[in-house]
Amino acid sequence: RHVSGRPRVATPAEDRFLALSARRRRSTIVPQLVADHFVASGRRISTTTVRRRLHNAGLYARRPVECVPLNGRQRRARLCWAREHVSWTRQQWASVLFTDESRFTL
Repeated sequence: RHVSGRPRVATPAEDRFLALSARRRRSTIVPQLVADHFVASGRRISTTTVRRRLHNAGLYARRPVECVPLNGRQRRARLCWAREHVSWTRQQWASVLFTDESRFTL
């Protein structure tokens, strides 16, 4: 099929490879994906192109959650609290004051 404009740098198969690589290793940064693509295909591709292809595949940049993981006792206490409050009415929740708390790592 003939289309106008510049030819695409990566093939649809390479686009799928980039998306698959990003999904397998969620913490990989775009420059590392560019390097992996060069090793696999021998062709250079820009970081902008990789970002655009990942965006088209539904993958977006995000910051990792920075919080302390809960231990077993804390998880059980949280689950117990949730089960106690699952049947609360809107009126009961209206009397609760929610505060915006910061998370700290000690």
